[in-house]
Amino acid sequence: MQDPYLAVTGPTRAVVVSVHPIYFDVNLKVKGDTKSEDKDLSFLAACYSSNGPWASCLFDRAWTSKLSTLKFTFGHLVDSVEATVSVKLIRGTWPHGYRGVFTVETSGIPGKVMLLLDSCDGKLPVDGDGRVKLSRRVVCVEFVQPLDGLGRANLRVSVEALCISGKDKDEKVKGKKDNVKFGVDFLPKKRGRSRQMIEILSCEIEVTVVWSLMSTFKSSYKRAIASHLESLSFI
Repeated sequence: MQDPYLAVTGPTRAVVVSVHPIYFDVNLKVKGDTKSEDKDLSFLAACYSSNGPWASCLFDRAWTSKLSTLKFTFGHLVDSVEATVSVKLIRGTWPHGYRGVFTVETSGIPGKVMLLLDSCDGKLPVDGDGRVKLSRRVVCVEFVQPLDGLGRANLRVSVEALCISGKDKDEKVKGKKDNVKFGVDFLPKKRGRSRQMIEILSCEIEVTVVWSLMSTFKSSYKRAIASHLESLSFI
């Protein structure tokens, strides 16, 4: 198996881990020629609860069902805000013969790249208004730490144009440039919008990030403790 990883296209909102556990339901099938020929690959219900950590980190967990074992990779970000990313073609068209790859990284987990869209060998999915139909739009960004080189937490959105080979798989299409990649950094906010422009080959792209607050691991416990202390004051 060359690529055992499944691309996660959701969630549409950030997954909040607080004092309560969260649950994952997994139902994987290998599709046959007809529905009756489908075969179950995994049927799993897993629970994840966190007793920490107090710092952002990346870790793996594995759960085994009767059919298979699945390994999950979790990115745990504390004191984070929700970032909803949208991409729009402002000028020109996506260059013909190039595969579009859109990714994000956060300073909370350096080096971990999250995929928003990979157009593979097909055309870039764009609606009538020029908006790129991303497979995934929502990520979390740590609001305080860790920091970038200038002492600021950040979110980096990258756009990459990868030249697709011609009929001869060993040669690139004649006259085309090599792969091109550009990225823009955003400082996280508690609310509002941030916009930046990217010029890549034959088009100009507007990247918009909408920021919103959510309940975090620390704040949930702080509220729970404050509520408990308040109740004790009336005893």
